[in-house]
Amino acid sequence: MYLRSFSQVMFQNSPISGLFFFLGVLINSISMAISMFVAVFFANYFAQKLNYSSEDIENGLYGFNASLVGIAFILFFKLTLWSIVLLIFASFLSVIIFEYMKKNIKSFKAFTFPFILTVWVFLFFQGFLGLESASENIETSTFSYSFFDAIFTNFAQVFFQDYYLSGILFAIGIFFSSKRDFFYTLYASLLAIFIAEIFGFLDNEISLGLYGYNAVLVALALINNVNNKKSFLTISFAIICSVFVVKLFFIFNLIALTFPFVLVSWIFLYKTSQD
Repeated sequence: MYLRSFSQVMFQNSPISGLFFFLGVLINSISMAISMFVAVFFANYFAQKLNYSSEDIENGLYGFNASLVGIAFILFFKLTLWSIVLLIFASFLSVIIFEYMKKNIKSFKAFTFPFILTVWVFLFFQGFLGLESASENIETSTFSYSFFDAIFTNFAQVFFQDYYLSGILFAIGIFFSSKRDFFYTLYASLLAIFIAEIFGFLDNEISLGLYGYNAVLVALALINNVNNKKSFLTISFAIICSVFVVKLFFIFNLIALTFPFVLVSWIFLYKTSQD
């Protein structure tokens, strides 16, 4: 249940994948790994107490949004006793939103939207809720761009990690669960880098995986939901679109999270369902 909650972030229903994903976060940030586990624990606890589908609970469907919520709380907010209390409530909120979407918005899959909405709400009401911003570590070292690092940082940023070794562990986790998904995500990462490069996007943004992680998620969402002769072209176009949606968020100085992935996936899944 807990490991599957981690694995479902990248559409894998595998405890082995979940273990690799958890370790990938752990080697980069112990605090994020602990916060992620706490969020998942309480999300599954609330889902059980609310008598939600036991099968969905065991498959990690009520926990994967909470896992991202747990990471986001460390990313955006200073760790305090109060923030931990609010994290537990945020985990509960992500479960409620997921259940509502599952039952009432059948035209669109929930994906990570419960996580997105939950974090946006807490960011919007941050001052009112008394949440302090996390301190930023300002690095003065000279920036260097590594194409290899960027490939796997695209994977790492799915869990908001900026460490390529985390991304390698995530990629291995996918490989153990699905060879097809692994090759599609690798293709998505490479294509996202290529598009960002040819359009002259900033090297530091590319290297940090900021254009690639939504592309990786788009590939996973569509390969598991689009089955037609044009699926490869459809997925490729969707990956490209996700890169430009991310750029729009940068232009308007908005916090994207995984919304570009959700938006692009919704649009393409709706379009293919009409064909």
